[in-house]
Amino acid sequence: MTTTKYYNFNGFNDKTGDFETNKYVIVNNETGRYVEVGNGAGPSATKSVDFQGKYLMPGLINAHIHVDSDVYNEFGKPNFGVNNEQEHVRAVMAAAHNMKNMLHHGVTVVRNVGTSWMTDIEMARLQREGSIEGPMMVASGAAFSMTGGHGSGGGGIEVDGPDEVRKSVRQAMKSGAQIIKFMVTGGVSAGDFENPDQVQLNEDEVHAGVIEAHKKGIKVAAHAQGTEGIKIAVRAGVDSVEHAFHLDDERQLN
Repeated sequence: MTTTKYYNFNGFNDKTGDFETNKYVIVNNETGRYVEVGNGAGPSATKSVDFQGKYLMPGLINAHIHVDSDVYNEFGKPNFGVNNEQEHVRAVMAAAHNMKNMLHHGVTVVRNVGTSWMTDIEMARLQREGSIEGPMMVASGAAFSMTGGHGSGGGGIEVDGPDEVRKSVRQAMKSGAQIIKFMVTGGVSAGDFENPDQVQLNEDEVHAGVIEAHKKGIKVAAHAQGTEGIKIAVRAGVDSVEHAFHLDDERQLN
């Protein structure tokens, strides 16, 4: 086992809530896991890095990203996905840039919830193989929306009715999706003809997808911003509700 010792840094003590000076940590280079943590110079290791009194913290986790969002396009505003397969290379290039940028900012694990086609699934495979630089990614593949629904113009998958949902969710998992994402309501970033209170997927549609995903132990995330859409997502059995802007005080869902 080869190890790296990081020493002479300020580290956070989660038991006291304070930062402590002159800490060290030994890391297993193969697994990335801590082997030993303590105060002072510590024992010898294969490699040593002196932090010179700087701060050391564990990697950050970002639980909601769209890895192929192009925030560096010529119009100066985010482009969530691309509109056709001919532009798919733009999504791939944006994803590769974003992966490297996130890692360099201390993000080591991400959950991607919606991308153009299956861009994130392949990017996650490349990261696991060591072919590209970036955080470990839990990849969803394309998000599911109703025909013409939120996200459908950026490479999303349009589904109508429980049977289409079942087939499409099964296909996504076959392609390597590690989480399933449903667009249950409209959103705030889709123009004049959509708003967060619009319910776009019905409860039976979402529930059908939840059943299929849970059979394989895969979790389901729901984009739901309006109150009724949030309740539909919860009743359908999703594992997480993304955004939930208009959550009300109701305690019991019928």
